[in-house]
Amino acid sequence: MLKSLKQKLATAVFNGVELFDDEFEQKRRKTQNMVMIAVNIANAYVVAYILVLVGIVFYLDSLNYLNFNQAITTMIAYSSVVLTGIISNTLVLRAHKKSSSSTPFIIGMIVNIFYIFFYAIFLETETYFFLFLFTTITVNYVSLGSNRYTRFVLGLAITCALSAILWQSIWGPLLPMKTPFLTEAKPALYFVLVYITKAFAILTNIAILLSIMGSNQNYTHRTELDLQNEKKKSESLLKNILPTEVIDELKEKGSNTPVRFESASVLFTDFVGFTRIAEQMPPEEVVAELDKCFSYFDQVTEKYGLEKLKTIGDAFMCAGGLPIPNKTHAIDCCLAALEIQAFMYQMKTIKESQNEPYWTLRLGINTGPLGACVVGTRKWAYDVGGETVNTASRLE
Repeated sequence: MLKSLKQKLATAVFNGVELFDDEFEQKRRKTQNMVMIAVNIANAYVVAYILVLVGIVFYLDSLNYLNFNQAITTMIAYSSVVLTGIISNTLVLRAHKKSSSSTPFIIGMIVNIFYIFFYAIFLETETYFFLFLFTTITVNYVSLGSNRYTRFVLGLAITCALSAILWQSIWGPLLPMKTPFLTEAKPALYFVLVYITKAFAILTNIAILLSIMGSNQNYTHRTELDLQNEKKKSESLLKNILPTEVIDELKEKGSNTPVRFESASVLFTDFVGFTRIAEQMPPEEVVAELDKCFSYFDQVTEKYGLEKLKTIGDAFMCAGGLPIPNKTHAIDCCLAALEIQAFMYQMKTIKESQNEPYWTLRLGINTGPLGACVVGTRKWAYDVGGETVNTASRLE
């Protein structure tokens, strides 16, 4: 039964969270649900408190210490206030399942503020039940954030808190354990009850605040970790598209300045008879074959420190000596080309043994001056241009 209750509470915490795309709105909805659940748990304690109080009333009545009818009448009114709060909070949690609006929660908080206000004027001043009203101030701010009704609800909470203190100062409490006493003397049991109530009020306030603060701290910590992970993923994706140096410049300046390299090498490849062979194969097989080849080409370019620039259809283009200049770019391109060509010869041997069509590769390499920069404003691409590039393309 306890396990089932925990599962229901855990489910209630996530009521309506899936209705929001924004992480902070999801967090706010979870916080609102937790507030309603926390207050209802406090209500459950209050119900138990009232039951104990009823037993004490019967006991004191048997000893002729108090007016039984007056005490029970006041406690019935007291219980109806608790019931109103429980029903209100339950309805808010149900509304959260279907609606992304904060209106049910705001109405629920207004009901709770008035409900706690009645608590505060029912009980003795030293029980500190009016502290719950000050708790609602923090709860409202955390739960509603920048919502346009925040000021109204905060103002209501502050007004009710001050009114409860003023009520206690002028008229005193309406606690049934005080007004129904038939004599001025109060039994020791009364003082025990007062101190239990006092401890309950203080500890419950602390528990509610700590649970909300702890929830927000844990969520903030998880959010920071998620943001860091997402940042790493984004940077990893960017590094697959652009050189690290270009990424750093884009982050710092928001744009990339075209750079002239006095000496760089460009490597072009494409497949001989690609169109003819591709027509004989299903499209998904064509894409799979291209992916197999280009994935290997990527490994080779990384091995020799070359910068992959782009693929267009069956064409593959990479360059050496940029974005960081070096003196070995021509050799690097030649070694990469030999390794790529060896891979394609191996593929040819395998395909021939299986009586399947195969592609042969042609390459073109040229060294000389060229310009490089990020092209476009959407779907960035690091590209190069100049006569060196054109000549490499023709050399294929």
